[in-house]
Amino acid sequence: PADLPSPTIVSVHAPTGIAPHLAARLYQEARAERWAVTQERFEIALGASLANARSGDHTVADAEKYLTALHLEDLALAVACAEGHEQAWEYFVAQHRAPLGRAASAIDPAGGADLADSVYAELFGLQNKGGERQSLFRYFHGRSKLATWLRAVLAQKRLPLDVPTSRPCRGSGRGHASATSSSAGLPGGGGMRATNRPG
Repeated sequence: PADLPSPTIVSVHAPTGIAPHLAARLYQEARAERWAVTQERFEIALGASLANARSGDHTVADAEKYLTALHLEDLALAVACAEGHEQAWEYFVAQHRAPLGRAASAIDPAGGADLADSVYAELFGLQNKGGERQSLFRYFHGRSKLATWLRAVLAQKRLPLDVPTSRPCRGSGRGHASATSSSAGLPGGGGMRATNRPG
């Protein structure tokens, strides 16, 4: 399955480098105001997505082209859910929880319910650090649809249960790592790699 991005943290006081007119237009297109996400906060999310893309294997030469191609409404929803907005969560549950459960059952027929509940808890952010909810939504940068990203989260969280982390090489006395052994775990574990796509 496709890998997940690492979270890119942009300070609320740091300039994003996004032109004000572009940030305003993208904010309107995202309909972020319906979740009480401010334009400033949404611009922070746009800046984090752009910074994450630029830190990857490819160069983003045209920031405006990159940003306008994002799934803006999904990004706004993820920002609102990460901040615990009640109406945003109600919408997320109505739209995504049932498909999340079905996708989890397809990946793991025996333990799909537990898998879905585990991911849902990490999305909600049950673990607080310094009074701040540590939501898995901070890994979503809008490059893919939210539904696609959720399926990738499920698949990556399930993968370590199926694939051994290492296997000895005959005659060398050394082990070679599988694809999962070099992965950097996301909050809550699951061995999901901190790379660039989807998100």
